[in-house]
Amino acid sequence: MAASHLQPQHIRRHRRPNFFDTFGYGSRPQKPSSFVTLLVSLSVIFHLGMLPILWQETPGIPSIVWTGASASLLLLTTLAARHSSISVRWTTTFAVAFFFAYPTFAWISYKVWGQSSGEREDLLMALVPVIFLGMVLYFVGAAARSHRVYRAFVITWLIIAAYAVFNARNFNMQGLSDSSSETGVKLNYQLMGDAFAICSTILAPRIRNAFWQWMFILLAIGVAFVIPSRSAAMFCVVSLLAIPFLSSSMTMRVMVLIVAACFFVGYKTGTFATVFEGSRFESVFTPDEQDSSWQIRQEIMNKGLMLITNRPFTGEWAFQLSDLKYSGYYMHNALDIWAQTGLIPFLLFVAIWCTLLGALVTGLERWPRIAHETIPVLMFAALEWALSRNVSFVALFFCLGFASAALAQARLGHIVRRRRAEQLNTLFDTQFSPESQFAHSQFAHSQFAHSQFSHSQFMPQTQIVPETRFIRPHQYQDQPHPREDAPQQQYQDNPKYQDHTRFFPEPRSASSRGPSGNEPPAHH
Repeated sequence: MAASHLQPQHIRRHRRPNFFDTFGYGSRPQKPSSFVTLLVSLSVIFHLGMLPILWQETPGIPSIVWTGASASLLLLTTLAARHSSISVRWTTTFAVAFFFAYPTFAWISYKVWGQSSGEREDLLMALVPVIFLGMVLYFVGAAARSHRVYRAFVITWLIIAAYAVFNARNFNMQGLSDSSSETGVKLNYQLMGDAFAICSTILAPRIRNAFWQWMFILLAIGVAFVIPSRSAAMFCVVSLLAIPFLSSSMTMRVMVLIVAACFFVGYKTGTFATVFEGSRFESVFTPDEQDSSWQIRQEIMNKGLMLITNRPFTGEWAFQLSDLKYSGYYMHNALDIWAQTGLIPFLLFVAIWCTLLGALVTGLERWPRIAHETIPVLMFAALEWALSRNVSFVALFFCLGFASAALAQARLGHIVRRRRAEQLNTLFDTQFSPESQFAHSQFAHSQFAHSQFSHSQFMPQTQIVPETRFIRPHQYQDQPHPREDAPQQQYQDNPKYQDHTRFFPEPRSASSRGPSGNEPPAHH
């Protein structure tokens, strides 16, 4: 087996299984099966692409039916993919702790400060399935990145784009009002906008060709403004434009500045207000116009900050019902966690982001390509939770799981490249040493002995260093042999990340060669 080349079986180190090895999503993944990959793909397509559309197009069927079907599929996918997915361990630890702490402290806050009412209790009871859905979405997001189901994201993107384009006329203010009164669903377009932005920020960085990447970004921006979710569209634009801006090409950065200048000019001249007349974007692109939604959010923000100041440790569950008398008037940012459930769940939520940012900084050094692919989806989730959404928009937890798995792979990829460099160094040292068969061959004293090749990269003292993405000739440097450290020992018997060893077979020992040292002994 490939793992036998790394360390002999009889001296391989074993460790006791921990929580992550039992529950899954730890650092020792198994090779994924095609069935699990299919489940992950179906979960992504159904929840992100089909669920908002089914809520809208099937008013006769209760939304709980489609939500229950999606939750069941997500749970099945979570259990099936638990041993074939990876994630940043500390991020997953804080995420699981948050998912358990949030409803617990919400109940405590309700019992301590909340005024008994049926609506408060209904919101508390509805919180449990919402948080459960967020937890399974986190793990499905990690599985989606581990299994690389990018075709599922393409299909989801196409489904949402086609539905938005064919129903563009119904997305004006009058159409949304009529649809809301008929179906009772008011937030479908917000969920659709979030799902489209998530798929766009995941797919765009994977397009290597600059021209086609720009074509995709511009097309995604156009579709995002068809879907009437203002925050999702604006934050999707910022996240997508960050992709070419983070590239090393000055031309790409100049094009980003040109696009930003076009947006600014269109806003100041009122051109965009004319284009989006009758839609929810008209107020956004109208200069000096006071948006009523923004004014209400400012009022909610002020009341929430006063509550945090007065009750910082416990908060008050459903505080908006005390003064504002409407459950939808929540704080439209992550501070709503603090105001609703207290300090501890908010600190756990902050800890999730701190571990992700720490892994991102490390990933920029170890595997920049994966880190750059992760930045847009993380940026979108951060902007949403900072300026527009609270934790009830659970699709954003999918972004956290996806980013966590990507950054974990960057760490594992660094270890794999280091192991591969060690094996190549061992192979070169064996075959090009003075004691090898080449030392006494016909080329030892030939014209090549003192030629330009005598001091080339193939000298025996050459060592390969795994500090960059791939092993290339210009990476061959006279460096000390990379020593083995503790993190490598965790993955030394991991078959998923040691498949590369089959390309570098273990060199034959001298005893396995024949009398001349060139051929194996004949068996009679």
